[in-house]
Amino acid sequence: MNRPNYVSVREPGSRGSVLSSVDRKVGDSSVDFLLGAHVDSEWILSKTRTKFNLEVVQSLKKAIYGIGQGSRRWFSGGEISEQQASMILDYAVLVELLLQCRDDLQEFREDLVDCREQLLMQISRYTEGQPERVVALVEVLVRGMKLQLADRMPTTKKG
Repeated sequence: MNRPNYVSVREPGSRGSVLSSVDRKVGDSSVDFLLGAHVDSEWILSKTRTKFNLEVVQSLKKAIYGIGQGSRRWFSGGEISEQQASMILDYAVLVELLLQCRDDLQEFREDLVDCREQLLMQISRYTEGQPERVVALVEVLVRGMKLQLADRMPTTKKG
């Protein structure tokens, strides 16, 4: 599940406009990096349509675990790069969409929940145990992208 280096946030249903409902700025803290990270909505939406099998799920898990293992300070929070922040948000939104919108992935649900927990652990570590603002951002992004998926995917639950 390779990702591009440059990512951006877009409003659902638009091309090129920046998501305006989330006011974010990049500061010095890891929380600011996570809140200010760019999210690649096109990459996320394209991955939600992936045909899943065991190999794809293992690749997803390897990518998610690899984000945290790439950090210099795996167990103790610390600084996060802009790229790491972006990847964490992209994968957090993707996994949440897969759990909420893909009824056909029941056999992989345990693996997807494991991915969600791993991402939440990474977010919590980088935010020094205060992940609420980042989790709220993920929820906003998921709600916006669910609107796009409702029209695109036949296996999508509406709501």
